[in-house]
Amino acid sequence: MTRAAMLLIGAATVQLLGAASGAAVADVRKTLPTGFVYLRDIDPTIVQDIRYATPFNFTGAPVPGYGAAECVLLREVALALKDAQEELRPQHLGLKVYDCYRPQRAVRAFVDWVKKSDSRGDDRHYPRTQRADLVKLGYISAASNHSYGTTADLSLIALPSEGAQVARRQDYGSCVASKNEREPDDSLDMGTGFDCFDVNSRNPALLDSTEDEAQENAAAPPLEIQKDQRDRRLQLFALMKRHGFKGIPTEWWHYQYTGMERPLKPQDFLIPSAKSR
Repeated sequence: MTRAAMLLIGAATVQLLGAASGAAVADVRKTLPTGFVYLRDIDPTIVQDIRYATPFNFTGAPVPGYGAAECVLLREVALALKDAQEELRPQHLGLKVYDCYRPQRAVRAFVDWVKKSDSRGDDRHYPRTQRADLVKLGYISAASNHSYGTTADLSLIALPSEGAQVARRQDYGSCVASKNEREPDDSLDMGTGFDCFDVNSRNPALLDSTEDEAQENAAAPPLEIQKDQRDRRLQLFALMKRHGFKGIPTEWWHYQYTGMERPLKPQDFLIPSAKSR
């Protein structure tokens, strides 16, 4: 083989390898839609416990659309959470997220789960609420801000934290039981567990935010939690508000980022594993 021929073969090989490398990079870039990021790429110190990718949630099974236990958000939202985390660090506290972007198929699966009374479920998440009433009461909806990538379910955690998953069993108490009785969670005690569909899950900062809500809550039972638990909910609310998030009256853990300056559409892409990049 002549030297010229060898050089031509070498050049062709380099071009092929370059094309393959470019394709791999393109595949990586297609892992998430434009604008979405893995929270761990923005701030790996925020603890993640993505329940819907596991059987340990109110449906009793992994939820459609959760291909990996990863928090995915729009970049602006992830950066806002990073700022909140940095504010907490001098207090030896941090954030823990339970859910972030939620595919539309998961939202539909929740509504279908309510309608199918014979499907699996974990009634520890709704010990004093009828499963058939979960949609009517607003705990489950046919649409969710989570599907826009702007919303996270979260709590506070003491640092340092290893973020270890605690073994879960079927003999734990309900989500309204005392912290040492309910399913283990290394976050601070907020008075109920995450995804507790109960009047005790209300956000005390929003109970009387409008006259209509005040009238509605006048007929509701009082929020039966301890002062330190209420104070932690208020601390979380104040923190998230400072960083551009708003809460909702029924769930102390739910926060939506309000600083987006571009139109958004709900998404339904499968949550992929960050490890496959």
